[in-house]
Amino acid sequence: MEIILVRHGESEFNIINNDPSLGRLYTGQYDTPLTEKGKMQAKLLKSKQLFENLDSVYSSDLTRAIETAYLVTETDKLIQDSRLSERSLGIFEGKFKHELVDHMKFISTTNFSHSFTEKAPNGENYADVLKRVANFFNEFDFKQNKSAIFSHYCCIRIIIMLLTNLTQEETLRLKIKNCQPIVLKGMSVGNFKIIPWKDKP
Repeated sequence: MEIILVRHGESEFNIINNDPSLGRLYTGQYDTPLTEKGKMQAKLLKSKQLFENLDSVYSSDLTRAIETAYLVTETDKLIQDSRLSERSLGIFEGKFKHELVDHMKFISTTNFSHSFTEKAPNGENYADVLKRVANFFNEFDFKQNKSAIFSHYCCIRIIIMLLTNLTQEETLRLKIKNCQPIVLKGMSVGNFKIIPWKDKP
């Protein structure tokens, strides 16, 4: 079967974090919507034949992923699942780095944003995300021909790790761009491969 992974379109917090003058803003599971550019990115994917004949469409339960999924597929059978959500950053979510004065030592000495061991206070690390993603795929129907999953940077990294049997180091090197589909082909957890795709004219 084929599984198409799509990171949501550009969100309002993505814009802020792409502007160094504004400082670091922690997103995690904070429910920020798509920008107009993000909506356009999703609409451009709608025309891709890659998304034809889908047996199922999943998204996280966060607005930016839901909006992207609807704009791309226009399905009325979207399945929202919190296990596909972004990694939680706990008490840091929705706050700028400079606001977290009491946590500056932790922030400056810990790579909690992309770690399998460290996590923000009350948040998740990559190992926590792996547990819930593994739980999702324990219930997933691998007898389908094609499914699309609309999710987030960290979660998509972990899905690829689980399905293609990557190491932690390989997983942390993956680059996941907004609205750029990643196609996996396989039959069960651990034996999927990333395959190249070219949209037909």
